[in-house]
Amino acid sequence: MQFSKLVKKKNVFSDLASPEREGLLREMVTKLRENEELTEADVEPVYEALLERERLGSTGIGKGVAIPHIRYEGVDHVVVGVGRSANGLDFSAVDGEPVKVVFLIIAPPAKNDEYLSALRWVTMAARDDYNNKLLQGARTPTEFVELFRDIEETM
Repeated sequence: MQFSKLVKKKNVFSDLASPEREGLLREMVTKLRENEELTEADVEPVYEALLERERLGSTGIGKGVAIPHIRYEGVDHVVVGVGRSANGLDFSAVDGEPVKVVFLIIAPPAKNDEYLSALRWVTMAARDDYNNKLLQGARTPTEFVELFRDIEETM
């Protein structure tokens, strides 16, 4: 699986404004709706499922990265949104550091292998110090997508 093929440039949001986790998740879900990745009817169930996932334990994996993720029957393919918060925000990350890059992953249960591959890829990329530094420095949708392709070549 190539992660870069799951990420559409239009679903990379480099200007997220919300200063808190719940607002950021709402902002990303709304943008995915605007980009027709979700239907209007999906917005609340997806948002609530993401909040429920966060209540189970933070998806802030450390080093400025969070991976909120859910399985959801309402989509027929793996949907990935990538968000950047210039100032960072509290995501209750394992290292206590603010999160600046968020990978939101929504997958239908039938696409479990792709879902797990996407989670694994993001985790490996974000935990590598060099790749993480590049992720933290990416500013535009084009920079993010090109970076994902570059990382894939080295993994």
